[in-house]
Amino acid sequence: MIGFAGFQKFIDLVPSPYNGLLLCLGCMQEAGEVVPDVIRYFGERQKIFYVHFRNVIGSVPKYTEVFPDEGDGDMVANLKALKAVGYQGYLVPDHHFGVAADD
Repeated sequence: MIGFAGFQKFIDLVPSPYNGLLLCLGCMQEAGEVVPDVIRYFGERQKIFYVHFRNVIGSVPKYTEVFPDEGDGDMVANLKALKAVGYQGYLVPDHHFGVAADD
């Protein structure tokens, strides 16, 4: 399942308040979607349960996962869209800096 259409079909198949998304912003970006539009669509329906806050350079089939401030996606616009739909859940970065003791 990739992109908006696949996620929309998934949500429509089981109309339940318990059916929602772990929405990866990077996956939507690499699929060529307009990510704030995706956020607005699912957020207005209260279907975003959890957000992977990551960015990418490129698109399927050739893309690179990068830190949120380094990719092609407009993460500020994504945050504004999440705020506009009243999202109050978690934002989880897929990539984070290690600390010296991590080795």
